[in-house]
Amino acid sequence: MSDRVPWNVQEREVVIIGAGYGALIAGAVLARAGLRPLLIEELDQAGLPGGAYPYSPQPGETYWLDFGRRDSHGEQDYVLVTNQWHLKAAERAGVTLPIVGPHAPTMRTHRLPERVVSSFGAGTDDATRFLRENCGLDDELAQRFLVLLGELAAMDGAEAAKLTDVTFEQWFEERGEPADLRKAMYSLCVCIYSLPPEQTSVGRFVLNYAKSALQLHTMNDPEVGGMQGACQPYIRAIEEAGGEIWLNTEATCLLRDADGATGVLARDVHAFVREVRTRHVIFTRPAFQLFDLVPESEFPAGFAEQARSTRQWELPMISVQMGLSGTPIRRGDGKPDDFASWNRVMVGEDRSYAGGWIIPSLTSPKSAPPGKHLLEVCYADDGTKRVDGRMVPHSYEELKPGLERLVDYVYEFYANLEEIVEWSEVYYTTEAGGHHWAYKPGARVPKVSPIPGLYLQGYTTDTSYAYYEAEEYSALDVVDTVLAALRKGEASAIG
Repeated sequence: MSDRVPWNVQEREVVIIGAGYGALIAGAVLARAGLRPLLIEELDQAGLPGGAYPYSPQPGETYWLDFGRRDSHGEQDYVLVTNQWHLKAAERAGVTLPIVGPHAPTMRTHRLPERVVSSFGAGTDDATRFLRENCGLDDELAQRFLVLLGELAAMDGAEAAKLTDVTFEQWFEERGEPADLRKAMYSLCVCIYSLPPEQTSVGRFVLNYAKSALQLHTMNDPEVGGMQGACQPYIRAIEEAGGEIWLNTEATCLLRDADGATGVLARDVHAFVREVRTRHVIFTRPAFQLFDLVPESEFPAGFAEQARSTRQWELPMISVQMGLSGTPIRRGDGKPDDFASWNRVMVGEDRSYAGGWIIPSLTSPKSAPPGKHLLEVCYADDGTKRVDGRMVPHSYEELKPGLERLVDYVYEFYANLEEIVEWSEVYYTTEAGGHHWAYKPGARVPKVSPIPGLYLQGYTTDTSYAYYEAEEYSALDVVDTVLAALRKGEASAIG
């Protein structure tokens, strides 16, 4: 009887679970190395949430919306925060990214209720202006703050590693720094989206920010809009080299025997089951989701604890996506807004996080139909809610007033928004892949799991750097590990 069942069993050298930004990089590099990787993605589009997806509010008009769909997980933003790894990843994969920038200044900040608008950037002049205008520091304290940043930047890796589990709240308390200096540091942490700012790891701040020149780039792909422009070149490279991406297909189980991973069981949108045999599986979703494929009991307790360590930092985000018939006009000077990077809003004496916005169509024309623009106004959970001393996510109802205040300010900042908004939609995700985890204490899972042949890639692993660079670094790191294992296996077989 069993011989009559059409078991769908296939063989692959490497299977990648997920088709987000990092997974695409890994797949493209492996494909260029002569392999035929298979990427299994449960969504109907590769690249999410780090890319963007098409949305048509009416026939004939397409907008590319960033930050992923409802069930997507992973790093997401509209800007590519760059240092070096985007170039290395593109070179290894043999692709060219349609990159625009770097944008200077890197951010425009708004302090409420005073309505002080200032710039934020990597240069000393920008930093000094930010410290004076946004943080309210006098010349002496501003200079002291810059000296403090220099001290952090001068730490070597070993020194920084010792401070991984030390928060700025603890560090400032031990040093006895003045309150205004602490507030300035917390304002900086809000700007780089480390929420709540006082819980920022000193060591990770040093390694992931203080030692790197912060540069922001955006994409201008000829075919797709927004950050999908960072993903599409890798998708093309995979497909051109003979790799495959299975969309609408969910990996449901890691197949294994006494020697380790043997493959992946997958189920497509029709509920058709596919068995894919391989000895090398790269899991690219958040590490805490690994237990959906393998029972937690099969891992050491310490590994499971590490896998869950970033879960608390996956905070909800609520936003408004707006289609505009024209360019928004700044009320302050009556000029069309041409600022291509993030606007960050902070409120009160403590400069607490109050969201921000961006107009992606200023640098990515495909983000909106010709002659029109896309405005994305985003308000994320600030990580301040506690129950029994532990951080818990705010609900949609709790986040909504913050977004409403932010939208009111955006309408105030622009003189003509009432006239040019053609449509708007409220977006809400319960597990936004906020990159502020990169600045938080706690151990991360290693790239090589306790199950032989199972590798972990992505922003929740023990990787370096932050933002999209964590995905880039982790992808190349894991790929080199897998290629070395394959070479070792071939040598053993020959021997």
